[in-house]
Amino acid sequence: MNRLNGILPKWFLSVITVATVFLIPLAILLVNEWLVRDMLNMPVTEWIASFDKRFLLNYVIYLALFGVLYILPRKLYYTMSFLMTLVLLVFGIANRFKLELRSAPVTLDDFRLFREVTGFEFPVEINLGVLTAGVIFSVIVFALLLYMLPKKREWWGVKFIVCVASVLFFFVLWTDRPFSPAQYAGLQKTLWKLEVGMKNNGMLANFVVLAKESEVKPPKGYSEQAIEQVVKRYPVADSTSNNKPNVIYIMSESFIDPYTFGDQHFQKDPVPNFRKYSDESIHGTMYSSEFGGGTANVEFEALTGFSMQFMRPDYVPYQLFLHQPIPALPSLFTQEGYEATAIHGYFAWFYQRNAVYKNLGFHQYISGEFMDLEKPNTPGGAFPTDKHMTDAILETLKYTSSPDFIHAVSTEAHMPYGRQQESEFVKSDALTDEVRPYLNDYVDKVHEADRELGRLLEALESQEEETIVVFWGDHLPSFPNGNELYGPLGTDLAEDWNGDYQDFLTMHSVPYFVWSSKGSEPKQQNISPNFLPAIITELTGIEGNAITAIGQTVMEEGNERIPFAQWPDQEQPQTLAMEDLQLIQHDWLHGERYMEELVGEVAIQEDFHLGLYDSLEIIESTVTETNYEWVLQGAPKYTKVVVNGEPTESFGWQRLEPGLSKFTVPLDQLSKGDQIQFIVYNSRGGELMKSKTVELEK
Repeated sequence: MNRLNGILPKWFLSVITVATVFLIPLAILLVNEWLVRDMLNMPVTEWIASFDKRFLLNYVIYLALFGVLYILPRKLYYTMSFLMTLVLLVFGIANRFKLELRSAPVTLDDFRLFREVTGFEFPVEINLGVLTAGVIFSVIVFALLLYMLPKKREWWGVKFIVCVASVLFFFVLWTDRPFSPAQYAGLQKTLWKLEVGMKNNGMLANFVVLAKESEVKPPKGYSEQAIEQVVKRYPVADSTSNNKPNVIYIMSESFIDPYTFGDQHFQKDPVPNFRKYSDESIHGTMYSSEFGGGTANVEFEALTGFSMQFMRPDYVPYQLFLHQPIPALPSLFTQEGYEATAIHGYFAWFYQRNAVYKNLGFHQYISGEFMDLEKPNTPGGAFPTDKHMTDAILETLKYTSSPDFIHAVSTEAHMPYGRQQESEFVKSDALTDEVRPYLNDYVDKVHEADRELGRLLEALESQEEETIVVFWGDHLPSFPNGNELYGPLGTDLAEDWNGDYQDFLTMHSVPYFVWSSKGSEPKQQNISPNFLPAIITELTGIEGNAITAIGQTVMEEGNERIPFAQWPDQEQPQTLAMEDLQLIQHDWLHGERYMEELVGEVAIQEDFHLGLYDSLEIIESTVTETNYEWVLQGAPKYTKVVVNGEPTESFGWQRLEPGLSKFTVPLDQLSKGDQIQFIVYNSRGGELMKSKTVELEK
C-alpha cells in the first residue's frame, strides 16, 4: 500500500485545486438549485437567464465558503472541502424537504433549534442502509485518493490572499459596507411568503437575507433581572372558571362594515347578521396593525397578546420567529381542559401555520386539505367559501367531548376583487363606473361571509351549552388601481393614509364584537387585537398569564391600543405596562427566554395533527359485484387511493356523514395481493396523513 502514496502526478494537484476552488462550488450550486426549483416551478436555466446577477452572487457565496478553507494545508483543505460539499448538499436536501412540508426554506432558526429540524416528518422514505453505504463508499474513495496525492510546495501567499478575500466578502455581504452585494444583485425580501424569495434570490443568497432579518436588538433595559421584576408586577389570578363555555375566535379576512364606505351608496344592508349580533354584544373599533394584507400578523397579536408595534412593519413573526412554543390563548385554554382547534380553508403550509399552530398550543389544525372543498385549492386562486369553515366549526363542537377553544379564519371576503357590474346591495348610480364594480364584488363577498356568520350563530343559539364568539376583521380590503375606491375618486374615505395621521387611523380601523349565546350586556369598547386574550380570559375566568395581566392593565389605564410606531409624534408615549410587554415579547421571541425559568415551559400538544381526526382509520371494507368499497373515518374529499405505492384516479368518493366517507374502486382496476393505502397529500406532494396499508385478499 505504501507504493500508492504519491503515485499521482503533480499536475493532478492543480486539476483538483482548480476543481475545488471553482468547479465544485458551481456544481453544488446547480445541484442545490435543481433540488429546490422542482418545488418552485422555475427551472435553473430560467432563473439564471432572468436573474443573472443573483445567480452570480450565489456562485460567489459558494466560492467564498471554499475560499475560507483555502488557507489550510493542502490535504486538510481537500478533506474539509469534501466535508463542505456534503454539508451543502444536505442543506439543499433539507430545503427541498421543508418546501414540501411547509412551503418555506430552511432559516437560521432551524439551526438554532435543532429539535425543530429533527422533528420533520420527511415526505419520502429514506433508506438509511443505502445512504450509509453510499457515505462510507465516498469516504473510502476520497481517503484513497488523498493518500495517492504527491507532495508539492504550498503557495502560502496565494492561499492567504484567497482566504482573506473570502472573509472580507462575507463581512461586506453581512454588513453591506462599504457597498451592498445584495442591493447590487437586487435581492428581494418577501417575508410574508418565504418561498418566493428563494425562487427569485436563489437558495443560499435567500438564506443570508433571512439570517440578517432574524437579528433583533433587545429593548432598552432587557435583562434577567428586568424580566423578574415584570413578572412580580403582574401577578396572575387563579382560575375562576366554572361553566367553561366554548370559545370561538373568528377572524374574517378583509371584513369591514360596508357602510364604512357611506350608507348612501346602498339600497339595502349587505351584512344584517353582523349588525344584529354586534349591536347586542361588546363591540367597537379594533385598530389593526395592517392594511390590505398581513393577515398572519393580526392573527399573531390576537392569539398571543403580543404587539406588532414592537417590530419592524415588514416582519412576519409566523415566518421568522415562531420556531419554539410561546404562551398563547390555545395553551391557556388547554391547561383548563379545553380542546384547542385551528381552522383555515387554505393550504396547511400557508404562513407555516402547520408548524406555528403547534407552537401556540393547538391540538389540531383543520386545513383546506381536510375539508370537502368544491375544488382543490390552487396557489393564487380564489379562497374557499366560508361554508366549509362553518361546517368544520359545527363538526368540531359535535365531535369533541371537552369544552372547545376554536380559532377559525374566514376567507370568503378575501381578495382578489373583480369588476362586477351589478349588486343587489349597491345602488346602480353609486360612485363612478370605474370604481363601483369593485365595490359590487367586495360587498357581495362580504354578504356571503355574513350569511355564514348568521348560520353559525343561529346554530349556537339553539345549543344548550354556552358559546362565546369573538368576531373581527383583520384589515381593510385592498383594491386594484391604487385603491381608488378609498380616495377622492371613490368614497373619499381617506386620501393620504401614509402621510396623514387621521387617514391612517381610518384605514387601520376594523370592526369586532364579543357575543355570548346566553346573552350579554351591549357595550362599546375600542381595542387593538392584542387586547383580546386579556378580554377573553377575564370573560371565561380561566387563568391568564403575565401577558394578559399587562393587557388588562393597559386597558384599565384608558388606552385603546399600543401606540402606532409609525406616528411617534401624534401618538401618546408608551406606558410602563407597554414597555413591560415589549420586554416579555422580546424575551419569548428573540431573547434568552428567562420567562421559562420563572413560569415554566409552555405546554404543547405532542400529538398535534392536521385534520379533526387524528388518523385515517379504515372502519369497514366490502366487495360488491362491481366494486371494492372502504368506509373511512377522517378521510376528506381529496384523499387519494394509493395502489402499490402509486395514487390512482379510478375511484369514487362519497360523504356518508360528518367524519365518515366511502371510497369505491372498480373490481377490474385491482388484483389480489394489491397493497391499498389512503393518503392525504399537500400541494407539494408531501404526505399529511395516511391510513394503514391493507392487502386485497380476493
